[in-house]
Formats: sequence, C-alpha cells, structure tokens
Amino acid sequence: MAARKTSLAEYPALSLEAELLLCCACLQPTADQRDRIAQLLARDLDWISLLELAAVHGLRPLVFLHLGERLPKLIYAELWSQQQLLRRRNKIMAAELIAILQFLDEHDIPAIPYKGPVLAARVYGDLALRVYGDLDLLLRPGDILQAKALLETRGYQPHYPMAPAVEAGLANSRMHYHLALKRDQPAILVELHWKTDAEFPVESSDTCWWSNLPTARFEGQDVKAFSPSELLLVLCLHGSKHFWASLGWLVDVAELIRQQPTLDWAWIIARAESQNAGRRLAYGLHLMEVLLRVELPDVVRSWLATQIEAKRIALASIPGLLDPDTPMPGAFKRMKLNFALYETGRQRLIHATDVVLMPGLVEWTGWSLPGPLSALYLPLRWARLAWKYASASFRRN
Repeated sequence: MAARKTSLAEYPALSLEAELLLCCACLQPTADQRDRIAQLLARDLDWISLLELAAVHGLRPLVFLHLGERLPKLIYAELWSQQQLLRRRNKIMAAELIAILQFLDEHDIPAIPYKGPVLAARVYGDLALRVYGDLDLLLRPGDILQAKALLETRGYQPHYPMAPAVEAGLANSRMHYHLALKRDQPAILVELHWKTDAEFPVESSDTCWWSNLPTARFEGQDVKAFSPSELLLVLCLHGSKHFWASLGWLVDVAELIRQQPTLDWAWIIARAESQNAGRRLAYGLHLMEVLLRVELPDVVRSWLATQIEAKRIALASIPGLLDPDTPMPGAFKRMKLNFALYETGRQRLIHATDVVLMPGLVEWTGWSLPGPLSALYLPLRWARLAWKYASASFRRN
C-alpha cells in the first residue's frame, strides 16, 4: 500500500500572498490552482508583500506568466519591465556560455554546464522564466587551472584574488569545490567546479563517465549534460546545502520530475543513501510534495514515509520560507540544521573539524600570507569565528 500523501493542511497557515505565490510556482497550474488563483485575486492582497516574496524566491517571472494583466496596472508595468530586462540579460549570458564552451572545447577541456541558462532552457523551455546570476561549469579537476587561465584571456578575473599557493590550497580543500571568475563588460560571473558538492558529489571522476556523457540541445548547440536522474540529485543536494532558501530551486526540481516520468528513482535513492545523503534528498522531496503538489511515484512516497527526520526538518522550515516576518536563521541555527541533516556521527565530526580547523575563502582572501607564515591562517580563522559567533550571540540578547 502506498504511503499516505502529506498535504499543506498539515503545515502552518500561510498568508494569502504566500498561497498565491505557491499557486504560481509551476509551469502549468492545475484546474484547482487556477480556481484558487481567481479566488485569491478577488481578495484584498498586499501586492508589495507578494512582489517581495516572489523576488526572494526568484519567482517573479512565473507570477507574471500566470497573473499577467490580472495584476494591478502599476504592478503589471513593473513586472513587464523587469521581464524584458531579464530576457535580454539571460540571452547575453546564454550566448557567453556557448562561447566559453566552444573556447574550452578548442583546448580539449570538456565541461558540463548546469543550472543557469541551460537549466532554464531544459526545464522551462524559456530563458526568461528562470532567474540566475552566474554560469556554473563542471570540469575535470585537472583542467581547472588551465580553464581559469584561458578565461582570463577572455577578460575574466578571479572574483576572490589569491596567491597561487593559496589557490592550490583551495583546490585541495575538502570544504571548497569551485573557483569564481568575473568580467565587468558585460557583468558575468563564472564558477568553475571540480565537484558538484564538496561532500556529496554526484559525478564520477572516471574517464569512462566523462566519455559517455549525454548531450542536451541548447541555443542550437549540443552541450554535455547530466542525465535527468543525475541532474535531479545534483539539484536536490544543492538545495539542501542552502536549506532551500529559494523556492525557485524547488520549482526547478518539481518541473524536472513532472517532465521526466522515467526517472530512475531506484538509482537516485541508492546513490543518495550510499553517500549518507538520503535525508538531504528526502528533505527537498517532502517540500516539493507538500508545497508544490508534486505527484511522486508510490515507491518514492513509501521511501519518504521512512524519512521521519527529513519530514520534521521540512515542516520546521516552511514558516521561514514563506513568512517575510520570520528572521533568517543565524549562524548557530544553520549549524544545528546542518547537523540534523547529517546521518552519521562521523559526518558531523568531519564537518565540525573542517569548520574549526580548515581555513576558507575569508581567511585566504582577507590576509595574503607568505608560505612560511601560512600556519597563521588557522589562528586567524579561530579569531574570526569567535568574533562572528560572539557578535551573533550579542545581537540575540
């Protein structure tokens, strides 16, 4: 027997604005959602609150798509103008992505573009229906520094300048998995990843895996891509890492699920569980099922029914996602939530050790120390963390 499906009725009451936003958070609203949209539009809505909430979650394009001329005239004019700017901006970024991929390919550097414009085209079929701010590329670890040097010939500069020795330390750190480069004209940020996630990478470093990557059609070109099942897991692990701070990320995965009825759920679940990341996968799927009405296969719902801790975390996170008056979680709360998402004591111990003992971008870019003094990065990190948490505690009191 399939597990009982959870519903939004089990969760805290939502504002009218949040409910309207959720009805718009899809490509094709159901008949029930269209009816509810009509009912909500007849109510006294706080349009400023709705726009602010939609902006936080990257959902203004979908709000404009589904409400259109039913919006108050001033709101309609503002969103129409923003939509035109977004379309032009996203087209520029898509063209630059194609140019970068071709440039890297000329130097025998394979790259997988994911998120950003490729995800917009693949899932939404329209570059202007997704908000994104950078271009994410996955490369083989050994190609990162060469790719960085090549992009510098195209006018890109490190977003976080650091000495070569420090940069090498970053590449070998367990906590980090990408380098960021920026260009001012036009303003574009590119992230070169050697992993999709520091702790839960979905990709394989195997040469065979790279040689047999599928392709996806993008802007008239065939580009390397993750399989749909791999992409779903990449997106879910990324969303959980950031506690699903953007509902737009949930919509990405929800629409991918709706469009891919043959997803290999057995592989997805097994891959997540093999990395002790099942709780992180379930966290996102619980939110999608409840907030976005995603129809999951019975086998997935049965598995989700065993993920009690993930459901608890999802339930606790909803008020913060949809209530603009709920403060964002501070450093202590984020650490506690991250610990709850880990499934083993070993994971928690490694994470805590890394936080305390591994210098990061703030230290490496804030203080440029010569090699003989590199050991000082550790006490500098301790001092910074002590100040950070002491300040957070003082603000709470």
